Amino acid sequence: MNTQMLELDKIRIDGDTQPRVAIDGFVVRQYAADMERGVEFPPIQVMFDGATYWLVDGFHRYHAHKNLAKLQIAADVATGVQAEAQWQSLTANKTHGLRRTNEDKVKAVLKALKLRPGVTDHVIADHVGVTHVTVAKYRLSIENDRKDREERSNPTTASVGKDYQLVPGSGGGANCQARRIGKDGKKYPVNRRRAKAGPPRISQHAAPVVRGLSKPLEKKTFVEMPLDPEAGAFALVSLLERSYIEQLVIKLTAILEGRGGTPPALRDLPVSSGVPQ
Repeated sequence: MNTQMLELDKIRIDGDTQPRVAIDGFVVRQYAADMERGVEFPPIQVMFDGATYWLVDGFHRYHAHKNLAKLQIAADVATGVQAEAQWQSLTANKTHGLRRTNEDKVKAVLKALKLRPGVTDHVIADHVGVTHVTVAKYRLSIENDRKDREERSNPTTASVGKDYQLVPGSGGGANCQARRIGKDGKKYPVNRRRAKAGPPRISQHAAPVVRGLSKPLEKKTFVEMPLDPEAGAFALVSLLERSYIEQLVIKLTAILEGRGGTPPALRDLPVSSGVPQ
């Protein structure tokens, strides 16, 4: 890998190498402002296949340069084809840079399972930066969806997943066993017991989900909000009920105008006389 100045127009960003769900416009503008103040950013990472430079890591920095009408950008250039760029892009920001959202991580896991379904859950987990349990959950979901589609199209045909390699079993003939490829390149048998367990379900003993307006002792809904207020607004609309959002707007307006009153969590707390509050 070598660092060089590349013309922005020569870098391709349409090769399915974007690991995030979406570009954060607020962060792009923030990066651009920092660049104008002289803040130095690390080089972006690209992969060159002999004809095309595929952007692997640094989409927000790339767009910040575009916003500033810059013609060139510093880039670490490695050699590889587009498929390798797609695979390598899944490591972006797992330990540095703009923190990934849960949706970003899910997208990376699903893409990794699509690109290299034959490797183990641990290999993909280490590459993407998630737990192997997360990878197993989405692998099982993909396999169940595929089996459902196959059963609907041909209920009498038994199938084996595309991410399996059939190898002869000890009995030979039809006695075959599915295997996956591990970190060391060796083939290991698939955990059939876990595959048969079905998708994870909510326990019947779990507490019920509370909807509607929150009260002091009710369960709360926790939402990871993006930095961009507009994106945050869309996130709330997609996650919460309309009646709740309408009341939330009213309460927020009252609080901002100084009419908020006492926070709900403090209304019913006992107050002892003579003790400063």
